[in-house]
Amino acid sequence: FHTSSHELAQQVRLLLLQFGIHGRIYTSGREKDLSYDGRSMYGTGIKYDVVVMNEGIPRFYSEIGLSHPTKAARLKEIAENYYFMGGTWLASVVSVEDTGREEDVFDVYEPDTLTWFTNGVSNL
Repeated sequence: FHTSSHELAQQVRLLLLQFGIHGRIYTSGREKDLSYDGRSMYGTGIKYDVVVMNEGIPRFYSEIGLSHPTKAARLKEIAENYYFMGGTWLASVVSVEDTGREEDVFDVYEPDTLTWFTNGVSNL
């Protein structure tokens, strides 16, 4: 996903997390006098790419997919035929230290299904 809005890139990343798909935001830029195939390109400046890699690709394929036939076929090929390196995105807490500050922290808990959401992360 490619955008000039950092806020939108963060929102897309959080949306992907709802499906258990981890994305990374990379920053890039365009030259001011950029042209492609004889045409001037507008929208120069900082751009943000939300990138899904490794085990996120088959999950993106199975949970979300793509509607464009050519892109959907390419995604299917990659999701089904490539070996993805890397482990899980699980993290362990190494230590907890008192910072001397107090911060407000919010989460949402739904008791009927034992579901909680914190910072866009769901336990589903």
